[in-house]
Parts: sequence; structure tokens; C-alpha cells
Amino acid sequence: MLAALAMQPAQAETLPVSGVTPAESDGAAALNTIRVETFGGTVGADVSIRIADTLRDVFINDQQYFTVFPAGLGDDPDGVLRGSVSSEVLRDTYEESRRECVEKDDAGKCVKRETKKITCRKREIVLSPTIRLVGYNGNLLYSRDESESVEHKTCPDRSTRMPTRESVERELADRIAAKVRAGLAPSQYRSDVRVDENRRGLDRGASGEFKQAVRLTKSDVEGACALWQELGHSSPSHAPIWYNLGLCEEMRGQAGEAETLYRKALSLDPRNSRAAEGLRRIEEGFRADHQLAAHYGA
Repeated sequence: MLAALAMQPAQAETLPVSGVTPAESDGAAALNTIRVETFGGTVGADVSIRIADTLRDVFINDQQYFTVFPAGLGDDPDGVLRGSVSSEVLRDTYEESRRECVEKDDAGKCVKRETKKITCRKREIVLSPTIRLVGYNGNLLYSRDESESVEHKTCPDRSTRMPTRESVERELADRIAAKVRAGLAPSQYRSDVRVDENRRGLDRGASGEFKQAVRLTKSDVEGACALWQELGHSSPSHAPIWYNLGLCEEMRGQAGEAETLYRKALSLDPRNSRAAEGLRRIEEGFRADHQLAAHYGA
């Protein structure tokens, strides 16, 4: 897993962690060059351009991840992305209820209301892609067929306007491009993960030290981790201590140690959702490492 970002005081009760999430497709990991053909369909050409631009903008550790060739260029690329994308507009009407005043007194105050129905319009724009990434040997490495859609509604008594079809199609094309990017390339992240503040089950002295460690996360994360390390010796059956120690190791970029500590927390408390989530991040990081090794030939 990538080394953690330079340590700095985290926001309240959190520790900063960084890493890499894997691409959906393990098969695409070894690809360094991709040719993006011009897609067919009513909006295919625009979608293929947006996908090519999105893949060209993938960087891992400030290094461009793919060399992307446009249609017809690039001899013998590692993979070729082809597809078709159609656009469809679905229109319908529906009713909404309104409470309206039908009688007022002499002072203009409403004294009688009735519920009336008004007819409104709705429009759904759907982009339906059929996308395939094929390797140099003809193997299918990635596919996407999931439609993207947006629905808008408008009623006669509202001033809201539906956006243009073209603007919605651009939005949906960007969604498709983003999902193809997630399918083919890993992503780096950095986030502040909340520590476990649960002191239940600790004696008075250990509880005070645990609380002090939580406070230290605002100004001295290494000091907080050192306190939890001491508490691990004196209160070894307290799952939150081991979760927090796992988070400390994840912050330092020590994925193997973090995995061991998260598993220990789960062995003490199988319902510890924080430890389960930490373990999921670590396991995804290991998968991303394998993809990066395949990609860079490490």
C-alpha cells in the first residue's frame, strides 16, 4: 500500500489515512496503452471523447497511468475500448394535490379550503451504453451496460424549468466516463477516519487515559497512539483500543500491522463496524497493490 501522507494534526477525534482503492477490473490492470474508438449510437461519439479525456487524466503518485490513443491511432495498444451509447427521452404526466382556498370572509381570511388535483409533467433522459474493453489477445477485460438516467418534474404552478436535453446528456456522459474510469484504474484517497471513543468496560484509571488519548488526536496523533499502545498492555480485552491502534498503523502506512490489529479488535467484538470497515480498506489496498504491480511490472 502507498505510504501514508505526511502526518499532521487531524481534525477532532480523527486520524488521517491515505491509500489506494482498486479498479473494478483486475484484468485491465496490466494495460498501459488503450485506444478509445469512436463509439456508435446517438451520443456515442461524445461519450467516447469524455471517456478518453477522463482516462488520460488518471494519475497515481503524480505519474500518468494510461497512454490513451484516439480512434485509428496507436499501433498495437494493450487494449481497445469500443462501444455504443444511445439516448432516449421518456415523457409522462402525473397528478399532484394542492390545498386551495375556495371561500374567504369579508376580511379576506380563508374560511374554506378544498383539495384539488393538478396535472404535472415529468421527463426522464436515459443514456444506455454498451462498452467493451478487449485486450491485445482478444480477451474481454471489462464491460459496462448499466444505463444512467435523470428525471425532472414540473407543474403549472411552479416556475421551475427543465434543463435542456443537451445539458442532461452531457451530465450523464460524464457519469458514464467516471464509472469507466473507476472500472479500469485505481484511485488514490486521503480521509480523516474517526477513532473509537467507547470507554465502556475500562476501569477508572484506564478510562481517563483513553479519554486523554482521544483528546490528543486533535494536537498530537503520535502521542495518542503511544497512550493506546500502553493501554493495550493493561487492558488487552478492550476492542476499541485495538481498533484505534490499527488506525494508527494504517495512518503510518503499515497495512500488514493494521490488518492484524483490526482482526484482533473483531475477535474481541465481532460487531465492531469500525474495525470491519478498516479491514475492508486494508483488503482493498492489498488488491490495489496487486493491480499496480501488474501495471508497472513490479
